[in-house]
Formats: sequence, C-alpha cells, structure tokens
Amino acid sequence: MFTEAAGEVLWITGGLAIHLLSRQRTGHGRRLLAWAGAACSILAAYYWNLHWARSSLAAAVFESPGRLMAYAGACLGLPFAYWLTPKWSAVVGYAGCVPLALAAWWLHRSNRQLFRQLYPFLLFAAHGVLVCILIAVGRSGGDPQSALTSHYSFAPTLYWIGVLVLTAAACSAAWAGLTPSARAIGLALVATAEVFLVFSYGKGNVEGYRQAYTRSRNLQMALATLSSESAPPRAVLRFLYSPDEQRALSLVGELRAWRLGPFSSHSTGGMALAEPFSETPAGPEADGFLDGGDCIETIGWAWDPSHPDEPVALDVWSGETLLGTVTADWFRWDLLTSGKGRGQHAFRFLFPTQSTLRTGRLVNVTFAGTHRPLRGSPTAVLCRD
Repeated sequence: MFTEAAGEVLWITGGLAIHLLSRQRTGHGRRLLAWAGAACSILAAYYWNLHWARSSLAAAVFESPGRLMAYAGACLGLPFAYWLTPKWSAVVGYAGCVPLALAAWWLHRSNRQLFRQLYPFLLFAAHGVLVCILIAVGRSGGDPQSALTSHYSFAPTLYWIGVLVLTAAACSAAWAGLTPSARAIGLALVATAEVFLVFSYGKGNVEGYRQAYTRSRNLQMALATLSSESAPPRAVLRFLYSPDEQRALSLVGELRAWRLGPFSSHSTGGMALAEPFSETPAGPEADGFLDGGDCIETIGWAWDPSHPDEPVALDVWSGETLLGTVTADWFRWDLLTSGKGRGQHAFRFLFPTQSTLRTGRLVNVTFAGTHRPLRGSPTAVLCRD
C-alpha cells in the first residue's frame, strides 16, 4: 500500500507541477527529467516490493494481461459500480474512456485555449488510470472481487472528475453550433447519463454502507474469537488477512505473547465482547440452510428462535468422517432483514488443508451433537477450477 500511495502522490503532484511551470522555459527540461527519475524510482520500489512479497511483476503484466486490465477496469468503475460484479464495473470504467477521449480530441481541435485550461482535469483522469493499473499489477493475481474495495476509490474518483469535467466542457463549447434536433438528442443523452450516474452512485453508497456494517460486525466477532484461549478458526484468519493465513496466525501469536491489542493486560472489554458470541445448544425449533460451497469451504446459516441472539454450533461431515465443528456467528445483512435475530447467524467452514474432497463428494452439516441436518444438506461438493 505504501508504494501505491507514493505512486499516487508522484503522478498527481509531479504532473501538475510540470504543467503549471511549463510556461517557464528555463529549467523546464530539468524539471521533466527530475519527474521522470522520480517515476522510475517509485516503479522500481514497487517492483521490489512485489518481488519481496514473492510476486512477479512480469507474471502480472505479460502472463495475464487480460486479468490485469479487467482488474484495473473494475477499479476505474468503482465509484459508480460498487454494487455490481467486477466484470460490469470494468465495463463502466472503460466506458468512461469513450467520452473522455472524444471530448479531449474535440477540444484540442476546436478550442485549444480551453483545452489548455482543462489540463489539470485531464491529468486527474490520467492519474486515476495509472494508479488503477499500479493497483492491478500488485493485486490482480488474487480475488477479482477485491478490486471493488472501498479504499481503492480515491484514484477512480479523480478519473471520473476528469471525465465529467472534460465532457461537460466539450458539450458546452459545442452547444451553440448544434441544430435544434441535435440539441434535443444531446439533452436526452445527458439526462439519461445523469440518471444512471446518480442512481449508480447512490446505489453504490448504500451497498458500501451495508458492506462496511457487515465487516464491522464480523470484526467484532473476530476480536471476540481471538480473546478466547483456543486457536482462531481458519475462516477468521482468512477474514483478517486473506493473502496468508499463516502470517495472520503468526501475528496473532506475537500480539498474544507481547500482550498487545486485544490481549493487553489493560484491556477490560474482552469478556464483554465475547459474551454475545457464546454459543448455545440448538433446540428443537432450530432452523438453518446449507447454501453450498466448493473444495475450499462450505457456507450457510443456522438460527434457534428460542435463543434468537445466540449462535449455535454445527458439525460438518464428509460421509462418516467428522471434519470439524463450526459456530454460526458470522453476520449477514439478509439474515438481519429477514428477522433472524441480530443477523449474526451465518457460518463459514474452511475444510482442513489435508482434506481430500473432490467434486461429487457429499458434505453434511448437522446441529452439533445431533444427527439433525440443516435444510439443503447434504450437498455435493463442486470444485472451482
């Protein structure tokens, strides 16, 4: 993240400084050379960071260019497509390049003075594209869904500022020369675009709030899990640091050894935090559903209306083999809105690393200590390629 942030500062401040000082011919070449040298230094640091993290810049750029471009496009579309899939977000992101290119081309041909005045906004757009590409170089090897991460939205926001300002300037400059019919078509197109952008931005913020609230609730659950003496489940470790479970476990061990954070001797909220997540035996009215999964994990929910705010424990089976026990204490927004207590009744069970599950094998989830299965259980495992 440091090199990405440094790249952001470099592109926007360096580019704007060169533009603002470009009329001063003296020293202009030296400033441009200094900016290029700084750019090379940042890119070298970024490459070193990837190499140190056992990633490969060459692999990201040359072996999977389509994946890299799709990831960068999904980042570009983030402000207006946060609620969509990464592929649709990439479509929205790259769609913005069309009016940007047309507006820049038309302004450059017809109104060179106005085009020069809009240089900073053009740099904003270029900056947003470059930063999204930098992020994609470092992250495109992972989950494509991670492109729709809220803290990546700063750079694409600058990109869309450039798109909207240049498009509005081109439309305003061309308005006087349009025929009445062309103006009517233009107004219709602008109105349609405005409705789409306002709706998408509003929808994205609502979805962003839901995801942030969900993550906040699950962070409380993860912190409560860490405060117990038992080892944290793999699902919690992956939630805390998805790239490397062992690294997360090592950091938890260090915090515990040094009595820092939730393990501090001055921390008095551990027990209070863990209390709402204390599991209870499932009663006869308990209900749940096995949503499915793959060879990595299985997911679903379970809830006991006689104890509406307390999680229940579940056993996960493959044939006659008990794979493990999991607590249904993850938060899901749809469970909250459907009246399942406080919504903290979903479960995620990551299969043991030595598990030999293959496509077609049956996984059965039962209420712990019983042979009563959840609805939808057993279900066949479907492995992803």
